[in-house]
Amino acid sequence: MVKLPNPLLNLINGNALTENLEHSGHATGEITHVSKDGTLIPTEVRSHQFRLNGKTVILSICRDLTERKKRERENLELLVQTMISERVSDLLSKIDSATYLNKGKFGDFSFSPSLKEVSYRGKQISLTPVESSILRLLLAKSGHVLTHSELSQVLGHHKDHCIAKCIRVYIHNLREKIENDPSNPQLILTKEGKGYYIPKS
Repeated sequence: MVKLPNPLLNLINGNALTENLEHSGHATGEITHVSKDGTLIPTEVRSHQFRLNGKTVILSICRDLTERKKRERENLELLVQTMISERVSDLLSKIDSATYLNKGKFGDFSFSPSLKEVSYRGKQISLTPVESSILRLLLAKSGHVLTHSELSQVLGHHKDHCIAKCIRVYIHNLREKIENDPSNPQLILTKEGKGYYIPKS
């Protein structure tokens, strides 16, 4: 008769496993096996109960889970690293947004302290808070195409309701106020299928 290690006996004799064996004739669980050199080996145990020559027999098959546990641990570490990276990127983006949204001067554009007016080449232009935010973001990121999603993120509580159509309306209004010929914009340009940008001066 093969003598089973104590952890395996304990697992088989455990209430949950015993109930499963009695009801379904099979049960599965995990133990940590300690090898002769002291290495801890995660082990899956599949136990099957059946009758043989009038006696109840429990047959248990053990499987080394070391590689599976290693992959699970690596996947978990990767997930945590990804979550941390995304969180840090989000925080840096918010810090960056707070920095440029409080700036008052970008090249030829000078914003009033209230940020509700901008002076551009001697012309005073009144802006709504949303228009001001979008224009300052475009100026701060000049040379880079900003998507509708990126533009809507600076709008605070407006962003949940601000879809692509909404952004297009704001861009149209800004062009009407700033461009010499709004129908042929030279300042706020469109990148078809992507978004809007202000060329680097």
